[in-house]
Amino acid sequence: MRKMVIGGLLSFLAFVALGDPEWPPLSKVVEGHSLPGTEFLQAGGDLSLTMIEGVDRFLDGELQKAVEEPEKASAQELSRILGLIRDRNPKDNGFEPAGPKWGPIGQGRNYEVRDVRWKSAGGIQAEGLLFEPKNGRPLVDVIALPDADQDPEELGAIEPHRNTHQTHPFAAEMALAGCRVLVPALVRRSEYQGMPMREWLHRVSWELGRTLAGYEVHKVLAAIDCFKGRSPGRTGESISGKVIVAGWGEGGRLALYASALDQRIDGALVSGYFGPRGQVWDEPADRTVFGLLRAHSDAAIAGLI
Repeated sequence: MRKMVIGGLLSFLAFVALGDPEWPPLSKVVEGHSLPGTEFLQAGGDLSLTMIEGVDRFLDGELQKAVEEPEKASAQELSRILGLIRDRNPKDNGFEPAGPKWGPIGQGRNYEVRDVRWKSAGGIQAEGLLFEPKNGRPLVDVIALPDADQDPEELGAIEPHRNTHQTHPFAAEMALAGCRVLVPALVRRSEYQGMPMREWLHRVSWELGRTLAGYEVHKVLAAIDCFKGRSPGRTGESISGKVIVAGWGEGGRLALYASALDQRIDGALVSGYFGPRGQVWDEPADRTVFGLLRAHSDAAIAGLI
């Protein structure tokens, strides 16, 4: 150890005594000829700003091209860009009690409400409220999708939303009409680690070739599996055997996508979402779907239903 310290000290003293090493002289580069097919850059100013403006012009042209010459929409391509083709919903699915017991948490004049869960793709457990008739079989099965910041209880006018709700409690109205209604819980937009929860989860999904909308569409399709399975609920199979999907806001978006992707859906009601998507960059970040506008405007997706 002592020899190493002495050796290092001698090396340091020699470096100080000799000073900086002589660097080889650099000769001035004489301007030569440009490579074939190229020319010297003559532009001045802020080149980074020039690049960004060029990118903007390119993207504006691509968007305009997508509007004027749209590709043909297809359910297969929509499923791919949403990331659905990477996962499959489990077989033999069914509704299970989400609470400590299979009992009602609320009731209306002719229906009862229960907390339920069901399996979705990737081992995800979906949860929501199931409205079922007290007596007899339901007329039809309805999946009622709320907006991202709405609780399922709000669509059923259940406490704490009995007297205050953003939209009409259409799930309760459908249940009163004799329908069996499932209201899934969607991911909220409340802030998480400095950004909305939906955006945070969408960013993670994006890295895996999926989208948050794709995961939530999987939940809807898994719920249809439950309605079409051997145990669709306490009241058995519906009289009509049909399934309807209705949504508001973000739920309307999911209703639109699900109805275009699954032919088992017999009817769709989309509210608070349908419209032009030309300004999609001004919408919430979780609505980003790569290549969506090339062929799948809202009108084109509706044409697949």
